[in-house]
Amino acid sequence: MKIGIIGAGAVGSACLTAAVQRRVAREIIMVNRNRDRRRD
Repeated sequence: MKIGIIGAGAVGSACLTAAVQRRVAREIIMVNRNRDRRRD
């Protein structure tokens, strides 16, 4: 399964953390409008 998360703010980060901890997807893509929060 793939998951797409829009927004790297508090809610997006919480969703990302929960998805990683529960191992619900093989691939997670996070998209944010503000490039300053981007991590590679």
